[in-house]
Amino acid sequence: MTSLPPTYDEAVALANCDGDDELFREIVEIYLEDSPTIVKNLKQAVMDSDAANIEKFAHALKGASGNICAEPVCDLAQMIERMGRKNELSEVRDVYRKLVKEFIRLKDSLDIMMMRASDLDDQVQ
Repeated sequence: MTSLPPTYDEAVALANCDGDDELFREIVEIYLEDSPTIVKNLKQAVMDSDAANIEKFAHALKGASGNICAEPVCDLAQMIERMGRKNELSEVRDVYRKLVKEFIRLKDSLDIMMMRASDLDDQVQ
């Protein structure tokens, strides 16, 4: 059985925040608040075969996911963005389904990380 790749690279993301754990958690918190709306808007664009909005929302998700080093979601969003830009939508629904699966995995991982961080904060206080 092959294992799934990590949903994000916490070490690199933390390094990108100059090791500031609090800043990283703030970025993750914003991601967890904003990205579900982006994914929902992307879904609507995919259902409508709206190439311009597919490109727009996939680009937004790619950027947000890149900020937390979430390579699997970022890569799939980039593929979808390219499909929207080129108006090549024959496979966009299949790639979108893969993206949603990865997004759910990522969100679950981030939720767990945030709960652990909160538990640690409670222990320190």
